[in-house]
Amino acid sequence: MKITRQNVRYEFFSFETGPTGLFNTTLVLNNPASVKFVLTGTGGAPDYCVINNLYNLQPIGSAIIPPVYPFELILNNNINEIDTTVYTVRILSPGNSIQLKIVVKYLVQ
Repeated sequence: MKITRQNVRYEFFSFETGPTGLFNTTLVLNNPASVKFVLTGTGGAPDYCVINNLYNLQPIGSAIIPPVYPFELILNNNINEIDTTVYTVRILSPGNSIQLKIVVKYLVQ
């Protein structure tokens, strides 16, 4: 049995609020195979991230025990799926103590 290999390419993004304490952006990705959002840093109740106005993330080092929201969101697409999602990201962190890391995997033809 011959092993078939698939070429892949990754893109990495990192976002934080800066001195304003608020950050908004829109991500338009070209048919990714997978997208992983990870909210890093330390923070309390006012520090969080919202994906597409619905999915909340809190930082992995959050002072809130037990955590209310997860710190990561992983979206994996099947081989025959075409992902046309436009991602909106909103980060709130008055102390600028968190960062959103995004890893995007693409299949290369």
